Amino acid sequence: MYELSSKEYDAVLKLNAEYLQNHFFSKINEINGFYIIVDKLEGPILLEDQEQDEDNQKYNLIPVFCHERYAQDYINTNLNSDHKVQFVSKEAYFNAWENFAKENNIMFAIMPINDEFCVSDTLFNKV
Repeated sequence: MYELSSKEYDAVLKLNAEYLQNHFFSKINEINGFYIIVDKLEGPILLEDQEQDEDNQKYNLIPVFCHERYAQDYINTNLNSDHKVQFVSKEAYFNAWENFAKENNIMFAIMPINDEFCVSDTLFNKV
């Protein structure tokens, strides 16, 4: 995990979707992983995409965060105490998450900390 100052935290909350996405990818590559929110019984929380793609397809979205504080604040604001933050390593992403997401029409909601966020079908580039 990287150190997150209050000043940086507040600045990130004000970013538009494009800058938020750039910040997210920069940080997850630095820490070689990302944070998700899990339900004690069902695993990662999923959000339903409100928009359809060009093929009229809707996706389930897994919210992902670059720091546990953003994920915890999402829980505090939008969920209940049955949820917790979990780190997913880059290795685990490639071993289990990447193919599972593609096969099950799951995309990633990048830092849904305000009304501005992006959706991506991948989180890391294969090297």
